[in-house]
Amino acid sequence: MLKLTVDDLPLSMDKVYWWLLKYRDNFLLLYETEQKKHRYQLSDGSVVRLPPFNKPNEDQLFLSLYEALEKIADFHKNESYFKSELNGLKQIDVIDPDALVKWIEKNEQIGGDEFVCFLLDYLDYADNAEHLKVFVLNAREFDIYIDKTDFQNTLEFLEIFNKLYWEEDILQKFD
Repeated sequence: MLKLTVDDLPLSMDKVYWWLLKYRDNFLLLYETEQKKHRYQLSDGSVVRLPPFNKPNEDQLFLSLYEALEKIADFHKNESYFKSELNGLKQIDVIDPDALVKWIEKNEQIGGDEFVCFLLDYLDYADNAEHLKVFVLNAREFDIYIDKTDFQNTLEFLEIFNKLYWEEDILQKFD
C-alpha cells in the first residue's frame, strides 16, 4: 500500500507515476482476482457481478487507491496539450472573434466534456485549495494531495476555457 508521511505530501506527479509503475503487476493480479468474486448466476442463466456488501478489505482499498491515482495520472497526461493551447491562445488577437471561436470549438470536447468536473473533483474540498485532493472510493479517510504546480497548465487552461465557454458563452455570442 502507499505509505505516506507528512513530509511526502503533497505528492508530485513523478512520485505518483513511479508508484503506479511499481505496483502495476500487483494491481493487475488483484483486479483479475476481485473481478471473479461476487458473481451470481441469475435464473435466466446470465451472470452478474454485484459489489461486495461488507467493509472493503485491504485488497479492495489498494485497488481503489490505484484506480484513483491512475485517473489523476491520465488527466495529467494532457498537461503538455494545455500548455500548447495556452500558447496558441496568446497568439490570438483579442479583436478577432473568429479565431477565439475556433479555439473554443477546437477545445470544446476536452474542456467542456472530458475535464468538465476536474475542478470540482480535485479542488472543491476547501476554499482556496492549495493542492489537488484525490478522492479514493472505499477509503474516504485517505488524505492524498497532489502538488498543484504539476497541473499548472491544466488549471490555467480550465480557468480561461470555463470563463469563455460557460460564463461568456462565446460560441453563442459569435454564432
